[in-house]
Amino acid sequence: MSSGQEKREAMGLADYETTQTVVNAPSLNPDNLPQLGREEIARWMGYWERKGALETLKLN
Repeated sequence: MSSGQEKREAMGLADYETTQTVVNAPSLNPDNLPQLGREEIARWMGYWERKGALETLKLN
């Protein structure tokens, strides 16, 4: 990025280049991965909430 800031993904995680990873492990290709459903997302959100990871987020 021209500002010198690192590109970030959701929750502030660094954005990594994975082209070579997918070449070496085709099962990690996004085209081969199942889509997340509401149930999986609800479980993740519940876990993060119980662990306090979402306390700093104010959505209202």
